[in-house]
Amino acid sequence: GEQDGAINHFKNFIEAVRGNGSVIAPPTIGQQAAVSGHMATLSFKNQKKIFWDEKGEKYRFT
Repeated sequence: GEQDGAINHFKNFIEAVRGNGSVIAPPTIGQQAAVSGHMATLSFKNQKKIFWDEKGEKYRFT
């Protein structure tokens, strides 16, 4: 299922870091996924809407 996909993706990343192949997705895709997750957590914990400035690569609460 979905968890297996995440585990396989992580294994792929570790193997690529070790020099045993290339990553499935480029680093920018990983960054975008991480940023959206972190922003969701920040928004929830602060109970505020949050905005991502893609050009400046910064967030701000609205």
